[in-house]
Amino acid sequence: MTSIRLLFSFALVFGGADAQTVGAGLHGTVTDASGALVANAAVQITNIGTGTVRHFVSDDSGRWREPALLPGEYEIRASARGFQTSIRHGVQLEVGQDLAVDLQLEVGQSTQEIRVEASAPPINLTSGEVSGLVDQKQMRDLVRYPSGSPGIQVRSGGAFNVR
Repeated sequence: MTSIRLLFSFALVFGGADAQTVGAGLHGTVTDASGALVANAAVQITNIGTGTVRHFVSDDSGRWREPALLPGEYEIRASARGFQTSIRHGVQLEVGQDLAVDLQLEVGQSTQEIRVEASAPPINLTSGEVSGLVDQKQMRDLVRYPSGSPGIQVRSGGAFNVR
């Protein structure tokens, strides 16, 4: 009986622990140049770092989703009969991010491709969470000039609060 209580207590303590997010996700909609939804479009997601390729087909509303991807750089292709292939390069996924990438197909031969280079970091429209990476220079500047930075409150021992 004691071992059952111990096992039950262990399950209560460790069973409710929050899981850490280690992956990321992509989703989007495939449309044509007029904004009409493209059902049954072939969507291909390629992880540039690993070479892993995943294939999907958009649903009747042109939507597609992959909720379980590793963080990293991706290339996304969409194609459908009667349309040129659309390619989105340089899509960067961070841990915990669920990024919307909508793809637009132009009328044409399927042997033609439209390449879109990702130049600005994408905006996560599905979450109000704010996150980002701080490089070494930004960290040195923050530690060096904490009281001169707006919204920084220096506490004793060199610690600081950001407002």
